[in-house]
Amino acid sequence: MAFRALQRHFRIGIRLRIAPEYYRVQTYSRNSVITLKSNSGFSICRHFGTPPSEAIFFNENLEKIQEDAAANHRIGKALFDKVLKQLKDLQTSRENVLFLLNSCANFFPDVSHGERSELAGHIWKHLNRQDMPKIHDYVTLREVKRKNRQCILNYKDFLKELRIPASPEIYEGLLYLAAECNLIEQVFKILAEMKELKYPATETVFNALILAYSRNRDLKNVELAIETMSAANVEQTPTTLAEIIKAYMENGSVERAMSLLTKNSSLLTTEQLVMIVRTALNNNVEASVVSATIKQFPVDILNRKQIC
Repeated sequence: MAFRALQRHFRIGIRLRIAPEYYRVQTYSRNSVITLKSNSGFSICRHFGTPPSEAIFFNENLEKIQEDAAANHRIGKALFDKVLKQLKDLQTSRENVLFLLNSCANFFPDVSHGERSELAGHIWKHLNRQDMPKIHDYVTLREVKRKNRQCILNYKDFLKELRIPASPEIYEGLLYLAAECNLIEQVFKILAEMKELKYPATETVFNALILAYSRNRDLKNVELAIETMSAANVEQTPTTLAEIIKAYMENGSVERAMSLLTKNSSLLTTEQLVMIVRTALNNNVEASVVSATIKQFPVDILNRKQIC
């Protein structure tokens, strides 16, 4: 039903005039283990054949990173590098490795996209060596790539390299990544393939479409995507709200963006608020608007010296 409602967007995809290139981004046998559970929720590892002190230091450093991420929404790069170096010689739980992978998306505001992508690549290789990746692992990897604007120029090649069958979640991740990178033709190719596979048009699909039109400087079709989402009875979430605010901010409708933000800021996560501030800064929005946006952060965040 929802994909039937998207027919108008397939027609748009056929005749769409692609925006200038300025927004397009370039790509760039183990020891046995006893697993215990720490108070922080991480799985602690201990290895036969590995000096006990190394496993203890690894677990302690990992817990420090988790605490830093939870309390400050950022991670010290030096400590993270130390944990990755220890990871080469230890085997830990999938949960721990996925946490480290996901950290490369959000918790290094002072590190370039390229450096974060390189860190994520090392962690992904470790995960692949440990075990067969699962759907959630690929979804996490795609989200890390999206946050770092690490584009996949040919999604077909990526699908061929999958070690598991493709799923709706994997296609959604590829769609979102193509939207982030302003690969508008690829967005519509993936949409068409999802329709052929009879995958559902979920909230994530519509969020990606909103982002794709926004990146392509096409506010009219951003509005059409929002209308289509409503007509298809797909409920908006805070993620949808954040994408709409960013789209308005990105395309000059600053007053509409601020109106939505001030009414709904309590629904948004710190990460989503940070992304809205970055969108404002990247689009040379007036300093007073950036300041008003920052004021929407929770009080405990505002009391810190650094946010973005």
